[in-house]
This record gives sequence, structure tokens and C-alpha cells, in this order.
Amino acid sequence: MTITELLDNIEKLFTILGITAAGLWAYFNFFRGRTYKPRLEIEINGHILQRDEAYCLLVNLKLKNVGLSRLDLNQQGSGLRVFSYDMDAYLPEIHSVDWEQLATFSVFEQHNWIESGEVIVEQKLIALPEKNSLAFKLALRIVSHDKIAWYAETIIPASKMLGSSVKDDFITLD
Repeated sequence: MTITELLDNIEKLFTILGITAAGLWAYFNFFRGRTYKPRLEIEINGHILQRDEAYCLLVNLKLKNVGLSRLDLNQQGSGLRVFSYDMDAYLPEIHSVDWEQLATFSVFEQHNWIESGEVIVEQKLIALPEKNSLAFKLALRIVSHDKIAWYAETIIPASKMLGSSVKDDFITLD
């Protein structure tokens, strides 16, 4: 074997090792590392607005794509649900409350996808019925075309609607 043949064989060996190393890196980075799996952070909050006897719920929705790939949004299955808990349903004992669903709204209708690192914000103003509500629950569900779902919820006290005041982080009903 000549020195040229030996160097040629060493070059082929390093080429094979390089391709193998690149393949392993791609496997661990893409599949095992979940780097390109869809990841979404969602936030929801709201406030009750009041003027005279009219009450509205101002809802803030936020999506942030924290993954490294574009995420296609699916309107079917995505939405905002509004629930209420009324004083009429209150029991003076410890229990988990039963929420009454008031309505479901479409969300992010102007967006078919969200790019990596992108943030989408949407606001909704929802007129509230004249009810004796103690609190409202907002539930946001986002579904991708891959049928992956993300869910967030928050509870908003309806203290203004009951003629109450807030003192020292406690809600006192009048």
C-alpha cells in the first residue's frame, strides 16, 4: 500500500465519521431534543368595566411561539369560553363551584399561523348579562393543525357587580 492510498483511505474514514456525527447531532437535536416540537405560551386575563348599570368584560389574550418552527393554528377547537358563578348557586359550605357556561367566542381569527418567536395579542370586549355573579372564569384553548392543544384559564372577581369594595387584597361584599 502506497502513502497515497493510505491518505485516501484516511480521508474516506474521516468523511464517514463526519457524516455519522452530523446524523447523530441531527437526530438528538431534532427528534430527541424536541427542539422543533410545537411549543406555545398562552396568557389570558381580564377586567370588569362598569358605567352606570352596564358591565363589560375586557379580555386580553396573548400567544407566544417559543418553539423554533412555525405553528399552524386551527380555528376548529380553538376559542374563548366565558363562565359565571352566581350568588344563587352559592352554598355556605366548602365545595368546588359549578360554573355556568355563558358563551364561546372565536379567537385569533386573523391569524392562520404564528412564526417562531412571534407574539400575537388580541383583546375582546364582552357585554355581561345583568346577573348576580360572584365571579367569572375565562378559559382559552388553542389548537394546532397537528391537533396539539394548549389551555389557560383565569378567574375574575365580579366585586363591582355586587356593590363591593376591595381592601387589603380581600374582597368585602356590601
